[in-house]
Amino acid sequence: EDRIMKPLVSGVHVKRFIEPSTDIHLLFPYTIEMSGARLLTPDEMSKRFPKAWNYLRGFENELRAREKGAFDDDQWYRMGRNQNLDKQEVPKLLVAQLVPELRLVFDDKGEFYINNVRVNGILPRLDNGWFLLGIMNSRIANFMFTWLGKPKANGYYEANKQFIEPLPVPKADRTDRAGLSALAKQMQQNATSRVSLRDRMEERLAT
Repeated sequence: EDRIMKPLVSGVHVKRFIEPSTDIHLLFPYTIEMSGARLLTPDEMSKRFPKAWNYLRGFENELRAREKGAFDDDQWYRMGRNQNLDKQEVPKLLVAQLVPELRLVFDDKGEFYINNVRVNGILPRLDNGWFLLGIMNSRIANFMFTWLGKPKANGYYEANKQFIEPLPVPKADRTDRAGLSALAKQMQQNATSRVSLRDRMEERLAT
């Protein structure tokens, strides 16, 4: 029942210009509508995703007992937090949260769900996604980030909103914006292809 399972990325999966590769999936018992994310009813679950529904029912007691029984109701299988559930399937920049340098990748198709304890998301306006990717992965943005950021152990920094939001984004005309967008997109395609090729070679050599 692949339609109810969503690829979930954490901090280790987010690297500069490289599309995430994860074997971790999230069982997501919601449907995305114009008004937001709606929890599928038990009847919808049993008819559309009977295997997923049986799996959830196998943990019903544990799910109802969450937060001292706060989930002991008809929607016992809902997510613990419902913020941003409807924003997972939109184009977004993924930002690894604890890093030695800024690490961003553009999820331009809205394919990935994020563990927002370890990964932050930036929703670009209109067609600014590739442009912002190029800016945010640049040396000057990283210099400003490490200057503004609060150092953690072993040279790491927290890439959360308070340290990302102040980073400067230059005003660019349409030509420069298009040029940088094309460059960033090509860099992500090249880096992702290189990693994919390396993984396939390692798999072949291992046999």
